[in-house]
Amino acid sequence: MPHAIEQSWLLAHTCSNRPIGPARPPHMTSLHAWRRPDDFARRRRSATVPSNRFLWIACVVSVAVVPGAVSATTCDQTSRLERPVEMGTSGGSISQVRRIPHGDSIQIACGGGTLGALVQDATGRQFILSNAHVIGRNNAARPGEGIVQPGLPYVRCEKKTGDVVARFSRRMRLKFGRNGANVADAAIALVTPDRVSSLIRNIGGVSGVLATPHLGLEVQKMGATTCLTEGVVAAVGVDAEVRGYSPPGKPPRTARFSGQIIVTTAGGVGAIGDEGDSGSVVVTTGACPQPVALLFAGSPVATLASPLAPVLSTLGVSFVEGCSAGATSRGAPGGRDPRVTSAAISTAAARRDAHREGLMNVPGALGTGIGLGTATDPVAIEVYVAKRTPEALAAVPASLDGVPVRVKETGPFVAW
Repeated sequence: MPHAIEQSWLLAHTCSNRPIGPARPPHMTSLHAWRRPDDFARRRRSATVPSNRFLWIACVVSVAVVPGAVSATTCDQTSRLERPVEMGTSGGSISQVRRIPHGDSIQIACGGGTLGALVQDATGRQFILSNAHVIGRNNAARPGEGIVQPGLPYVRCEKKTGDVVARFSRRMRLKFGRNGANVADAAIALVTPDRVSSLIRNIGGVSGVLATPHLGLEVQKMGATTCLTEGVVAAVGVDAEVRGYSPPGKPPRTARFSGQIIVTTAGGVGAIGDEGDSGSVVVTTGACPQPVALLFAGSPVATLASPLAPVLSTLGVSFVEGCSAGATSRGAPGGRDPRVTSAAISTAAARRDAHREGLMNVPGALGTGIGLGTATDPVAIEVYVAKRTPEALAAVPASLDGVPVRVKETGPFVAW
């Protein structure tokens, strides 16, 4: 008889840091949401697991305390919620389960994320918008697969058909390795009648009109792991390599993305999400929040999200309008700096693109983007590195054709 890993199970209330119930693990130990092995030590994981990245032993579901988190009415987004269920809550594919041999035992791994928002096609059919790696099993899901709420990691990987709230419909197919750059990690699932609300938990209804992401724009998101958080758009035109698109037991895969944005807390010192928040829709903070981007990845200090215009165009949907679009969002381009114009950003992006190969050859380079500059320069080219080493600093020029360049240590970007 294979033995179970002897650890206590603690499911934590993610926003209030209040334990909601200890229990013994089942014989088949559950794993949560594809965490990296190097996270185990940092988050006090003690079990030995296969060496693939993106594993998270669910014997302890940790609480993420995010700087800039705002007071939320309700942070029970990981429990089974009353139908019709609000968006911004935990969910994922009912088929996102995998058995992993581990010594003389078998472990069961399951994945999930956040059900982002409600969208509709031209005929009025409604869909849940989230990430392809959350509801589409990357490129593996077939039309009709069940999408559940709550996500499997919060029910010990148990498949419950009664938790199905939608059926997978279609995705933006992900490209891996050298097969080209991705515009977004996105997918939609056709809702089951009376199972899904158009409201986002703790945010409410959103506008049907998109807001264009620009530097300094104040935004918020509601996610399964970190609940309701606020931040600002810190970089645009981001090209980045994202790791972690492999389930346990499979070779690691990396995907390249272009045209993304980076969102940080207001002080620029941290991300506005964590693993499990993938699929959250980033919206503005105005009286009638406008959709901005789709969160899908990040690092300890930066959150990656995809602008929504190409997502909606490719998937053939629009947001279900829940409020008047007349209200405007806070945060003018560049934090109200009139020098940060579209022309200045375009010029910086053109300089970056002309030197893209050289910048990506910087030791530890993970990507590039356009961020706010200094008192003398409105914008700057940013080079994102895993570690800000002397070698990386020496390889980056002070400027490119008059546009300043700076190195920012982000750590690896990982699909959340």
